[in-house]
Amino acid sequence: MRFFRALALSFVLMLPAVAQSPAPNPVEYVLGTCGAHAFTVSHAVLEEKVLTLDYHMKDAQTVVKDNDPLIFDVEQKKDKNGDVVFDGTFRTNDPELKDSVEIHGVLRKGRFAALALHHGNLSMVFYGYIGDKDKMAVTAIDQFEFCRALHAVNQNEIPNVLNQYVDEGSIPAQVLVQ
Repeated sequence: MRFFRALALSFVLMLPAVAQSPAPNPVEYVLGTCGAHAFTVSHAVLEEKVLTLDYHMKDAQTVVKDNDPLIFDVEQKKDKNGDVVFDGTFRTNDPELKDSVEIHGVLRKGRFAALALHHGNLSMVFYGYIGDKDKMAVTAIDQFEFCRALHAVNQNEIPNVLNQYVDEGSIPAQVLVQ
């Protein structure tokens, strides 16, 4: 557990500067949602203290509203480099999940990258950029390719790959060649 917290913290601390402010107004993101055995494209809304994943793709062309959206209570702040970093916990009434799922992420250059941890273990990777739900189907192939590439990366390297993603806005070349 400490290893993954340290991993998430190192990811947040090593990110270079492009000044942004914590989101006072809701900002919409189109995110690739990559897990060990699952992938989808999600729509997320980040407000000052809440991150909500409210839509997902059912198939290659169909976007559906989630009846039970994923909601994280988050704290946003600027780091020493001017990036917006956020940490949060999953909002649920389920006693088995309460306080066991956390998220750690960064916003830079209009891009979003985050790690979700369950009991301190990496469970999901989120990556994407500012956009509304109408753009979800357009990005699905690229988002899937990035998820597929992440599965070939050593888990310890995922923060470095996400860092390059938020800097460059594309899949880092060294990930594609693996």
